[in-house]
Amino acid sequence: SYYRAIAQRQRRLENSWTGLLLALEDAMTLLAKAVPAAVEQLRKSRVLMADFFRQRQSFGIRTAQGLVTETERLGKERTLKMAFAALTTSYRKSVELLRK
Repeated sequence: SYYRAIAQRQRRLENSWTGLLLALEDAMTLLAKAVPAAVEQLRKSRVLMADFFRQRQSFGIRTAQGLVTETERLGKERTLKMAFAALTTSYRKSVELLRK
């Protein structure tokens, strides 16, 4: 009876450790998949950000020099707003990939 109780506790302990090990293995698997995807998404975001800043700087210089018509200005402002939205979305995707 005494030894059976000890054996039963040992089995419960073993089952608990096995469950913990499986949970850790699953977490590591998810991490191994999510981190490279997030890094790739961040790389794409850096490219988008560089392009956005280049366009914005060029637009600012051309506007200051008076080389932009009102129609061009409105179109470029709309384009820059859309680029900013895409950049924000890209960074949000990276964060979501890391949260999973």
